[in-house]
This record gives sequence, C-alpha cells and structure tokens, in this order.
Amino acid sequence: MRIREDRVEQLVLLLYDIEGYTSYCDFHTSRREFKSVIDLTKMVVNGCNGIITDFGGRPYNFTGDGYLSAFPQSHSEAALDAALEIQRLSKELKGKENFPKKDLYLRAALHKGECPLVKFDGNENYTPIGRTPSKLERIEGCARPGEIFASESVIEPVKGKYHLEKIIGLYLKSITNQNLIYKVHGKKG
Repeated sequence: MRIREDRVEQLVLLLYDIEGYTSYCDFHTSRREFKSVIDLTKMVVNGCNGIITDFGGRPYNFTGDGYLSAFPQSHSEAALDAALEIQRLSKELKGKENFPKKDLYLRAALHKGECPLVKFDGNENYTPIGRTPSKLERIEGCARPGEIFASESVIEPVKGKYHLEKIIGLYLKSITNQNLIYKVHGKKG
C-alpha cells in the first residue's frame, strides 16, 4: 500500500480496551446473536466517543476490542480526565439493564510522543503508526481490567493534580527505552 498525505504530530494517545469482549462476542456470535454484539459495541464506543470529543480529543479507530484516540500534545490533563470519565462510564453501563451481567471492564492507557499519521490507499481516515502507538499498546497490555496506566511523558506536566501510583518493575516487551509508568487512581480535589 502506498502512503499519502502523511504528517507527524506530537500527540497524547489514549487506548481503551473492553476486557472480556472477545469471550462475549464468541458466546453470542456462536448462537448467531449478532444484535447483542452490535448493541454492546455501539453502547460502549458511542459513549466513549462522546467523552473523547467533549475533552477535545479525536477518535481514530476501533479494532477488535480496543479503541484509539488522540489529544493535542499539551492536553495531558484533558486526556487523563477523559480516561477517568470512560472508567466512570464503564461502571455506569454495568448498572444498565441491557448491559451484559458478564464481567466486562474497560482498561485504558495513555502515552505521549511524536506520531506519524498516515492515510493508506482505500482508507479515508488517518492511522497513527510508529513507536508511540506501539509503546501505548504495550502499556495498555500491562493494565488490569478497570485500571488506567499512563507513561511519565503524560504524567509529568500534571503530576500534582492526580492520585498516582508508580508501577515498579514493569517490563514493556520490545521497548528499549523503558519509561516510568503510573497507575492513575483519580484526580485530586
């Protein structure tokens, strides 16, 4: 595929994942209950899209059970607040009658850095590529259901505004520059 209209931006990337989604989909699609899968996906993605845009972010793409969005480089606080609001939404959705009783949780990760944005032939949307989204995926993979992990690059400008826990001894596969990772517990005040 040929890359066209590419550019590079400094971004705060937010990735959230629906933990338990694959099992949920397997169960319902094996019974040809596609509406259940569609309804759940739309409920989560539409809710999260609203939060992301309300906080000044741009939703990018949903693949499998993960959703990637981006915020301008100077918007670490907005991105963290959006992640916390997505966690709140997750708890709110669990109380709804049409939300599955099965253990479905959202987990999230944030990382900031230089990010090439490209359009591939046949695709109208930009796709973030390179080191920043790759590292973000590694960070997200270490978070447990219901947790928010953020790299030092996201936390540094807003450190005093959040309840944080340093994650010690976390190894990110295939990442040579291991950054400090924080678990975000909430916003102060």
